[in-house]
Formats: sequence, structure tokens, C-alpha cells
Amino acid sequence: MSSLKKWFIFTFIILSQLNVWGGNNNYLSLSDKSIFPDFFKYMMEITSEDMGKINYQLFVGYLNSGDKNLLVVKEPKAYQGIVHLRNDENMWTYYPTAKRSFYQAFQSIILGDIISYGDVLSLSLSYDYDVIDVKEQENNYLLVLVTNGKSKSYAKILLWIDKENYQPIKREYYSKSNELIKICIFKEIKRYSMDSLPYEIIMEFKEPFRNRSAVVRLFNIEVGEKIPLNYYTPDALRHISGE
Repeated sequence: MSSLKKWFIFTFIILSQLNVWGGNNNYLSLSDKSIFPDFFKYMMEITSEDMGKINYQLFVGYLNSGDKNLLVVKEPKAYQGIVHLRNDENMWTYYPTAKRSFYQAFQSIILGDIISYGDVLSLSLSYDYDVIDVKEQENNYLLVLVTNGKSKSYAKILLWIDKENYQPIKREYYSKSNELIKICIFKEIKRYSMDSLPYEIIMEFKEPFRNRSAVVRLFNIEVGEKIPLNYYTPDALRHISGE
């Protein structure tokens, strides 16, 4: 048995016995851990299309325990040095031209894209959602997620995960009125082997009622890379910006 499968089995048994998050939340925790380490540095690019116009953005990111994340803009050049921060339930953006940080809403759009701050700063769903139902399908589990109130996130998410390895397959995001807002498809999750964590993740976001889409690609993932916790504050963002 591979070491990764042993780890999944061990983790699932422990969570089930201790009931730390309670029942169905174990599935979500295992899904998050199947692709996102607790600490890692990464590159992220967002390529979007809106009415035939292509928009490209490049970031370097630093994730710490899921509820702390930093994204530093590298491209386009006009936005270089802007820093986006999540610290617990709060999100901020530092603008070098203004030399100050501004509070951001979870669902505000990042740099004119269809991708929100919450979409890219909250990679691990288990920090913001509880699982209220699990439906077993032929090859997948369908999880019904609702916000746990820690952030102003989506009211509900439907999440399909692989039955064998818990990898996410598809997400559907819903409003409080149960309207479908956005769909995310995990196009590729690349590993050197099934024993290793991914080195590249490609997600495609679509708005179902508008002709808009975006591809988010995480790559150059360096597990264990982290920066001091005191950098995950609005006042420290100017140091991350490169000023």
C-alpha cells in the first residue's frame, strides 16, 4: 500500500474516532488535504476571457494553514506589487501607489476578472464551510456545503469528489436565493506519483448565464515554504510588496 493511501486511511480513522469536525466534515477535510498542503509557496496565473477579450494575471502566493494566504501581483506590470491578503475571516489589498491597505469583501472581483478574492485566497473549503449532506454516487461523493459564518462566503456549494482518492472534481457555487452563480471544474491535478502532492493544479471557472470564463493555474508548488505569521497583517503588506 502506498504511503499516501496509508496517510489517507490513518487520517480518516483518526477524524472519525475523535469526531473533531463532526461526521460529514471529514470528507471535506480529506478532499482539501488531497491537493493542498498546510504550508506552501506557489505561482498562480489567471487567464480569463470576457466577450473575446483575454486578460492575464500572474501572482506568487504563500499559504499558511488554509486561513492565511498572500498573493503578490507580478503581472500585468501596471499592477505589479499589489498584495492581496487573507487573515482568518478578513481580506485586504495593499496598493503601492496609495501606500495603504483596503478591506475587501469575500465576493469582490479581483482586478476586473470573474474570479473573486474568496475564490483564490480561500483554497481550502473546510475553513469556511460545513458539510450538511453526503450523497454516494457510482464513482464520486457529492457534498452539500453551507457557510459556517467565519467569512462572508457563498451561501452553498455543491462539491463532487473522487470516491477513491478524495480529489475534488467539480464545484457549484450558489447564492442565498439558491441561484447558481459560478461553476469550477478541476481540469488537471498533476502529480509525479500518487504518493506525492500535486505540483500543478488547473481549475476552470465559468459563469453559467454569461459568456465569461477563467482558468486558474497553480504551479511551482513548494511544500513547506512559509513566511512569518506577522507578515499576514495589513500593516506588513508593504514589505511583501517589494517597496
